[in-house]
Order: sequence, then structure tokens, then C-alpha cells
Amino acid sequence: MKPGALLVSSALCALVACGGDAPLSDGSFLTYEVGDSRVRVTFEDAGGGDFRTVGQVTDGGRTEPADGMPGHGEIVDSRLRLRSGAPLEVASFGPIWVPPAELRAGGRVHGSPVTEVRSEGGREVAVVSASLGMGAALRGEWRYDATTGFSVGGSMGTAASGADAGLRFRLVDTNVPGLVVP
Repeated sequence: MKPGALLVSSALCALVACGGDAPLSDGSFLTYEVGDSRVRVTFEDAGGGDFRTVGQVTDGGRTEPADGMPGHGEIVDSRLRLRSGAPLEVASFGPIWVPPAELRAGGRVHGSPVTEVRSEGGREVAVVSASLGMGAALRGEWRYDATTGFSVGGSMGTAASGADAGLRFRLVDTNVPGLVVP
């Protein structure tokens, strides 16, 4: 499942001043818990201000390369955009980073509303809600650290199950400066 409505074209992003760079350096990583598994994405210097993403999945005590996982092996710029201009998505989590300037109550991120900004686990978190598909069949909530712009978790589900009954993920480890993991 891909939250396609959360994607924005590079042309639109240029028009609405998406601005800012992600606070990354060679070796920066983010690790998310998804059920009993963990998904880790590491950013390696690819030269010219770009990064190559390296994904790993740990499941049942085994860690393996995330070959085939969305977001693995991509080249991204300092704003975590693919060469096509689309934002980097990792696994089924949706966009992994949003410029912090967009994370304000009443704002819009990739066409979906920021429904609130709240304190959560020692950090300010912007909550983005979206409904996708015919009759809003898919629903979700994505939470972003308001200071760094990185995804800190979310949930996606169907209209029948509710967003909280489907896929849930949360940030559990990182070395990104300023990003707090409770």
C-alpha cells in the first residue's frame, strides 16, 4: 500500500517553496519498528551532496539487506528527493522527510492537512492525516518531528478496519542530530 496522495511533484514543490535540507551526513540512519520487525535505512555519501540509501530488515533475529523494498538503493538529494523529484518513501511508510517549515498546524504536506502539532515523547510532532482511494478506502496518520522533519511513526488502515488497526510503525533508533527517540 502506497499513500500516493501524499506525493508531490518536483514542479509543485518548487512553486510552494518546500525549502530546506534534511540534517543528514554520511552514515546517518533511521530504524523503525513494524510489528515484530525492524526496518533500518542508512544514508551513505554518494558525492555531490547526494546520498545512497541502504535498507536492512531485521526479523526473527536475522538481519538481511532490504533488496526490493521501496527506498532501498535509491540516490536522493539533500532534501530526500529521488532524481524524479518524488520524495523518498521507505517500505510502506510514505515520505520519510518533510521540510520542517511545512510542519505547522493548519498547513498542508504533500496535499494532506497537518491536523495538529503536539508534544509527544519529549518532542514536537506534526500529525498529517490522509484518506486515499475511492470512498476514502485507505486512511492513515503520519507523524513528523517538527524540528528535523523526519517521520517518527504512523498508522495506515482501511475504512472498515480504521487507521489504527492496520500497519503501524514508529521510530526506535537514529543518529540524526536533533531527532529525539523517546
